[in-house]
Amino acid sequence: LAPYLGSVVLAVGLLGGLEPSAGRDAALRAISGGRERFAVAVPAGGSEATGPPFRVQEAGGRVTVRGAVPFVADGLEAHRLLLPAMGPDDRPVVVCVARDHPGVEVTPRPVVDGTRRFAVVTADEVPVDGGSVWAFSADPDATLRNVYDRGSFAVACDSLGLAEAMLDVTVDYAGTRRQFGRPIGSFPAVKHTCAAMYVQVRVGRALVAAAEGA
Repeated sequence: LAPYLGSVVLAVGLLGGLEPSAGRDAALRAISGGRERFAVAVPAGGSEATGPPFRVQEAGGRVTVRGAVPFVADGLEAHRLLLPAMGPDDRPVVVCVARDHPGVEVTPRPVVDGTRRFAVVTADEVPVDGGSVWAFSADPDATLRNVYDRGSFAVACDSLGLAEAMLDVTVDYAGTRRQFGRPIGSFPAVKHTCAAMYVQVRVGRALVAAAEGA
């Protein structure tokens, strides 16, 4: 799920909420063609009351962006980063920069889940050109909330699929592994544990189905 989450789920979701432009359209083509990977520096919890995590400043004809996000999915693997920012006129925008752009720092963020990779993304007075600053086509807060919800739903689906696969493997093993001349699946402790796993998977499936229909 790693590159898929950052590019297809988060980046496409964000780009779809922006005004059409040469840069935005080129980014969508790059993702659909598999030529570039993107990451979105969306704040944890979606659109925060404090607004976008980055700030675009303009002085003396020079445009720069600064800010930081501590958990960015697929930031280490991305070719380019999408930074939701507050523009000089206090209107939210999205800034697209290369991951290795001077002034952009992308550092690993260790997490317990070894199947996913996160990064800390920091921009310190990074110079950008006007063609890299893209406007929202609709309500920015609603768009950012939708991006966060897309990511949460994708991770929930991935986790549910993994849980179901683990349950299938466990039940199969419990039916074939023998101890004291009997399959270990006949022992109450093992049966109860498998039953508890089954209940959790069924609840998870119901929650994912409810989220899909929301």
